[in-house]
Formats: sequence, structure tokens, C-alpha cells
Amino acid sequence: MTLSIPAFHQFPKEAELIGRILIGYGEIEYSMLTALGAVLGDLNVTVKVMYRTRGEEQRLEIADALMRHEFEKVSLSGPYCEAMADAHWCRRIRNQYAHSHFDSYDGVLSFSDLEETAKQKPQTTHVKRRPLKLSLLQEQEAYFGYVQWCWFFLGKEYQKKAGSISIHDATLPKKVPRPLLHSGPP
Repeated sequence: MTLSIPAFHQFPKEAELIGRILIGYGEIEYSMLTALGAVLGDLNVTVKVMYRTRGEEQRLEIADALMRHEFEKVSLSGPYCEAMADAHWCRRIRNQYAHSHFDSYDGVLSFSDLEETAKQKPQTTHVKRRPLKLSLLQEQEAYFGYVQWCWFFLGKEYQKKAGSISIHDATLPKKVPRPLLHSGPP
């Protein structure tokens, strides 16, 4: 028996993008891991520190606690803080899809964020159906790619400024505007 998500059969392009966003978040964590590895100087310890805990928010907080001061020391505080805030935004995008139900209503793909619903007061619980537009999913995926490359750049630039490498060919990518979490109200 196979898993069935009927709405994804109606919207295969959107389904593919959602899948890439869900999986792609791990690639953002990996690029952050490489930056943390540059700071700690030991990839083995870096992997153990980042991945012994469960939960995306905890991993970001642990990485931040270990890296922020080091990036400040080499005058990369601005790009670092922006990349960390951007990673948190990607986490929020990813989590809303990871903990949702997808359906099609009146020919429109929509999702219901069940974690958001669970946080409502019991007497007011209402499952919100949010429409999903292909263009928004494309913007979100592009933003994930931007954040991933910011972390790769920061890892290399940290190594250069800290003196562990003399040159690198990575460049800070052009700023990509932060996409909306969802297409709007239900």
C-alpha cells in the first residue's frame, strides 16, 4: 500500500516543491554545519554537537551559541546575524509544511498547519485552511538556496579572516527578499 495525498496528485509541481523545501532544510543545516566546523576546527565534534539533539530550533540555538562570538571577533557579525535570522525563517517555512494536512478545495491546493491549530485555546480551536500558490513555493525554494549559500560563504570567509585559509572563491550571494510564510488568510 502506498501513501496517498490526493491533493498532490492534482498539483504535482507544488508537491515537488514542497518535497524539496522539506528535504532542502536539511541542506541549510548542513551548510551551517560547515560554518560551525570552520569555527570549531573539528568536523567530528561539530556533527556530534549539532546532531545529538532533536529539533531544528535547538540545533540553530546550539550553533548560534557556539558561533556568534567567533563571527563577531572577525567582523562578520552583520552577515552572520542575518544568516541566522534567515535560517530561522526557513525553519518556520519548513515546519509549517512538515506538520500540515494538504487538500484541494474548489480547485485550489491548500494546507492546514496542525501545530498552529494545536496552540489555539480549546474553546476556539479552528483548523485554518491556507491556499498555496505555486509562485510562493518557488520563492520559498529560491530563498532556501540563498540561505544555504550564505552559510557556505560565511564558513569560508570566517576561515579566511581567522587565517586558516588565505583565499577562497565564494562570494556572498545577492540578497533574496524573505518570502511570505503562506499565501494569505484562508
